[in-house]
Amino acid sequence: MLKKIRNMISFLIQDMLRGLSGSLGIRLRYAYYSKKLGHLGKGVVINMDVYFLGPEGIHIGDNTHIDKGCYLISGVGTSTSGREIIEKKTELKARQHNKIFIGKNCHIGKHTHIHGYGGVYFGDSSVTSYGVQIHSISSLPRSPASPGAVVSIVPYTGQSPSLIGNIIFGDNCWLGLNTIVLPGVSIDQNSFVRSNSLVDSSFSENSYIAGDPAVQRGKRYKMDAVGPKK
Repeated sequence: MLKKIRNMISFLIQDMLRGLSGSLGIRLRYAYYSKKLGHLGKGVVINMDVYFLGPEGIHIGDNTHIDKGCYLISGVGTSTSGREIIEKKTELKARQHNKIFIGKNCHIGKHTHIHGYGGVYFGDSSVTSYGVQIHSISSLPRSPASPGAVVSIVPYTGQSPSLIGNIIFGDNCWLGLNTIVLPGVSIDQNSFVRSNSLVDSSFSENSYIAGDPAVQRGKRYKMDAVGPKK
């Protein structure tokens, strides 16, 4: 009973803080979430109407801005036992599931949704534009083990075939408006994803990425791996 009361008080405080505008709201949200998140760096701005679910699994680096209307869901405390899970590995070093790590000097744009069940990692100086969706777990159309079986994809039914995997962005990656990124994707540093792209495969550094499904259309910067061409 005491735990329920504490949770109710916590929800009420968060609802109040989400609605506070101006510098006072920013200061109060910082003070509150510095004690709730796994890590909250110096100079972080959390704007209005931002939701953190599983806050202890969310880590945010210095001078990062979380803009209005964002949802960050770490997956900590959430069970996937009701799903038939298939894991997709990224091309970069594997990281923890159920965590969201956002580096320094990033901007998470308005109404970005980040689902961290499979683990989501942003390098420094990365940007998401309005309406970006990052899903490190997603439903599959059929059971990989029994592809001829008719199963429900409603989560937690005891079937619900799902794909899970890390999503990893290197430093200085930019995701354009309404980009969707699916499990098991890595996008290496200095890359750009054009608006309205659906990304379900991985890309090397300095890629210009676009399409549904997304493909590499060229290089973002006209340079080699160590700097501008001479």
